[in-house]
Amino acid sequence: MKHIAILVSVVWAALELAAVDTYLTIENDALIKAGDNDYTHGTCVEAVNGLWHYKVGQNMYAPSDLSRRDHIVGDRPYAGMIYGGAGRQLVFDENSMFTHYAELDMGMIGPSARCKET
Repeated sequence: MKHIAILVSVVWAALELAAVDTYLTIENDALIKAGDNDYTHGTCVEAVNGLWHYKVGQNMYAPSDLSRRDHIVGDRPYAGMIYGGAGRQLVFDENSMFTHYAELDMGMIGPSARCKET
């Protein structure tokens, strides 16, 4: 967790120095548990520069019964992903509350996502 916190801090500082709008999203069951289908944790840093936006993040999932290590039929397995993405704003209508984006996200799942260490 210490390494992830340092990485997020460095990325955040670099984006702030570049005068880019930056956003940090942290979601965790320890804060609020409200029917999230056992979604456990997510962290995402996003930078917006004009019409373009870039992001890097990590999501983690766990089954309902954390004491079990076997596959529980019908329940979410232990899983995680780490990803990066880029996108562009396509349409913005001042008379509407919607903005449309096209975005491509790529990443890794499984042990390569480093969720166990996080």
